[in-house]
Amino acid sequence: MTLVEGATFVMGSTDDEAPIDEAQREVTVSSFCIDNTEVSVKAYAECASCARPMSVKMEEASANAHAFESKFCNGDAAANHPINCIDWSQAKAYCESQNKRLPSEEEWELTARGTEGRRYPWGNDAPSIARLNTCSSECSAMLTERRKALGKGPWPAIYAGDDGAAATSSVAAYPNGATPAGVLDLAGNVWEWTESAYQTDDSRRVLRGGGWDTIELSDVRAARRKPSAPTARGRSIGFRCAVTP
Repeated sequence: MTLVEGATFVMGSTDDEAPIDEAQREVTVSSFCIDNTEVSVKAYAECASCARPMSVKMEEASANAHAFESKFCNGDAAANHPINCIDWSQAKAYCESQNKRLPSEEEWELTARGTEGRRYPWGNDAPSIARLNTCSSECSAMLTERRKALGKGPWPAIYAGDDGAAATSSVAAYPNGATPAGVLDLAGNVWEWTESAYQTDDSRRVLRGGGWDTIELSDVRAARRKPSAPTARGRSIGFRCAVTP
């Protein structure tokens, strides 16, 4: 884990960068520690009390869609990849089993942006195949081919080039995408659950960071927040844990 010193920082984005729900505001966060990587399949499997559904769960999706998506759920053969296809309650339970907790979205964003307000975890330079696992050429080709069998259209690439992973990659596989403090995978690979509700009195929870199948550069910005039903289990949803020192 990495210790993130407490700080007051500007959270969110300017109106020309993002929707109004990411509007800039000043936030104060106390010191905390956060996992250096997303929780891996191997680490999750070591929790005897943790549920392993190994299938996706999406609202208003057909049985065929669930079967297709569930093929991307990581099992023992991908021990060093992030655990995915996990819902918010399961992620929360795992963290608690380790005497940790899910990070708040404020903690997550401070880790990713720092007090200097980086656009991406590594800085302000544009995303590239050397920095993160998202849907570049090899991912696009793989998903397009698989979707063709279902009579569906192509899946676009976020940019040209091969980042070495058609779906998830091993955690810590992109050291060039680390924060200055050395926290890895805050952009790409899997979206990450946070403790936080998307809006006041809202059952939805905030996901952060973008995933391996992401096709929009805006989704891997450090300020990007995405809502999800807490019961959702997605092919590109995982998590990491935090703790108050």
